[in-house]
This record gives sequence, structure tokens and C-alpha cells, in this order.
Amino acid sequence: MAWWACGALQCLALAADNCVPLVRDGAHTAVMVAAQAHSSHVEIARHTCGALQTLAAAADNRGLMARDGAHTAVMAVARAHSGDVEVARAACATLSNLSAEVNCRDEIARGGVREFVTLVSELHPGDDKVREFCDFCRGVDVYR
Repeated sequence: MAWWACGALQCLALAADNCVPLVRDGAHTAVMVAAQAHSSHVEIARHTCGALQTLAAAADNRGLMARDGAHTAVMAVARAHSGDVEVARAACATLSNLSAEVNCRDEIARGGVREFVTLVSELHPGDDKVREFCDFCRGVDVYR
């Protein structure tokens, strides 16, 4: 059930008119709860990270998502499934989206993104997407 719900939220968030209302109504927190409750399931991990990535694509969502801990949720999921490159990509893309918002960078830095980006880069050195997202996070200096 969580797999379908997170996948559905991700699909709904692809429509620009849906993305901000979904976060305003707490969809991101429901996804984070699902991620924690089903942390051992890689398919759910892929969908939870993907949903958070899509929700964080909207600039208006980033501040609230960072304050609510979306960055720590995706890092926890990705650590639990460290060998899965799809989870790593979606987690790093979420962090990249969140770090694009200047007001989120301090919150993300306190959450340990520096160590996470280093870990993921070492685990998936040959994946261009992981490298691209990690490089973006490094480039915006979220490590203050």
C-alpha cells in the first residue's frame, strides 16, 4: 500500500498545480512516515525518495520541506539502501533540489549532508547522475 501511495503522490506532484498544495497539506510528511515505517523495502525507498524529489522541485516547497526534515529522511533511506543506485539518485536529487533554495542550506548542512554526499559519491563513483547531484550540492556550499 505504501508503495502505491508514494508512487501516486509522486505522479500527482508532477503537475505544477498540484505540487505546492500537496506539501501545504502535508503529503511530504506522510511520505517521510512511510519511508520510516517501511525502511527495509527497497521499492518503497525508491518511491519515497522519488516523491520527495518531485515535491522538492517546486521552489515554494523547499523551505517547509527542509524545516520538516525531508533531507534527513532521504539520507536515512539512502543509507539503509546504500547499494541501490536508484535510491541514491533520488535522494541526491532531493538534496540538490532543497539546496537550490538559499534559505534551506543551513538546515541541510546541520542535517549532515556533507558526510552523506561524500558517502554516496564513494559508493557510486561511476554513476553520472549521482555525481551531478552531489557536485551541485558541493557547488552551492551547503557545508558552511
